[in-house]
Amino acid sequence: YPDVVGPANPAFRVASGDLAELAQALDVEALHEGLVDDPDGRTAALARLVARKPLQSVDAPRA
Repeated sequence: YPDVVGPANPAFRVASGDLAELAQALDVEALHEGLVDDPDGRTAALARLVARKPLQSVDAPRA
């Protein structure tokens, strides 16, 4: 996508599917990868992830 804007620093870029792969051990609430219009009207590539650590069941002794 030559007309797509995004971070110039490659450390802040991810390839398609990278976030989902990196978050395999998490409970993913939302994942979005795609193109959006930024406030300047340019097309930007955006990846968003909302996730949390999985809840672990703990069998605590009862008093």
